[in-house]
Amino acid sequence: MPDKKEIEKMIIDFLDGGGYLALGTCKDNIPRVTPVSFESEGMTIWIVADPGGKVENMKANPNVAAAIYSRIEEGVENISLQIQGKAQLITYENNRDEFMERAKKRGMIERLEQRKNKETGLIYSPFLKKEVPMEDILKRITFVKIEPDEVTYLSLGGPEGGKRFKWKKNE
Repeated sequence: MPDKKEIEKMIIDFLDGGGYLALGTCKDNIPRVTPVSFESEGMTIWIVADPGGKVENMKANPNVAAAIYSRIEEGVENISLQIQGKAQLITYENNRDEFMERAKKRGMIERLEQRKNKETGLIYSPFLKKEVPMEDILKRITFVKIEPDEVTYLSLGGPEGGKRFKWKKNE
């Protein structure tokens, strides 16, 4: 049985490889699962979210669950993660410094600058269907930072058969 550090390394190695993420949120006892793309830094998961149900759910209840998995194939090892944790919503208005750092790191600011109308200084927003100041676009974006409390690492179909390891933040 691997120790906590070894399990953490296995989790990070899998996260670094990408995959699919199904994000589970809940508000007023009504669950919601949303497929999203993600990035990771160590054990931290980052998601970019537009306004909508998942953001509203996380405002009301920051407890989230996620399943991260790769395409399931016969005859090969299939790895997945089941995650429980807390979501922190980082917006242009509630934490501008961290928001801008994340937006620059992802190349968002550079891409928006390239789309800027040289005459008006405005940027076309496909969501709003008009040109707006960059700040208006940035105010629509929420970075979701998920810090896991517990992760279950599952491996099925590999040469060693099934493996299941649990990582807990506070153990």
